[in-house]
Amino acid sequence: SLENVNNVNVSAAATDNEQAFIEWSSNEHNIRQMLLERSRSIIPVWMEQYVMWHQEQRRKFLTNTSLHDTKFMVVGCMENQKCGGLSDRMKPLPFYLMLANMTQRVLLFHWTKPCPLEQFLVPPDENGINWMIEGTPVTLQEIRNQTNYVNGHASSLSYEVRMLAGLVDGGDRSYLSTCKVLNVNLDGGQQIKEAVSLFNRWRKEPGQSPPSWAPDSSYLGWNPAAHIPQREMLEDVYRLLFQPSPGVE
Repeated sequence: SLENVNNVNVSAAATDNEQAFIEWSSNEHNIRQMLLERSRSIIPVWMEQYVMWHQEQRRKFLTNTSLHDTKFMVVGCMENQKCGGLSDRMKPLPFYLMLANMTQRVLLFHWTKPCPLEQFLVPPDENGINWMIEGTPVTLQEIRNQTNYVNGHASSLSYEVRMLAGLVDGGDRSYLSTCKVLNVNLDGGQQIKEAVSLFNRWRKEPGQSPPSWAPDSSYLGWNPAAHIPQREMLEDVYRLLFQPSPGVE
């Protein structure tokens, strides 16, 4: 009957669409992995080393080995916090990587305002940084701890980063260097500008003198050949951290 014919046609069309989606998804995955491998080949050496170190720490969580000495840095944006818009949250990402590397902390994100970040962006399937809280020993109570936090005010951010790196005495905030979970919330404006400035200023470039407070010119472990500024590195950093969530794809 015509009804049966139409059912067959609809079924066949559905099958064709499903197959086309599977092929498209496979191609997207392959292209994404190719671009991610390219990004990992041009980022500074210290950043590539941090990616590998971060991946090794995540593997330890699966076996529950040596967790007692693991420290974390959580970049948060939750209710009742001023986080800025999407641009303000994304621009300091290289700075977050730099700070996590300097302090040897596992970088994690916990963005729930105005909705969970995972609704739109998730970590790469492989070869990148898994920043999700799930699968780590970090608790929501520790994330909400407003004692262990990096001060987002521009006037003190530079000092606190130097203190966390062990370059200056932290005084009554020296405990930040040893706490298990360090929380970071840069709430836009001058704080974001200062973070970007620190990233670009605290790096070794060909012909550039190291910062006056750095013990030697290789302190941050920068690859002298990788002298692209932060704005040109954002695309590669995004690939290390994100891919579209299944719902967005």
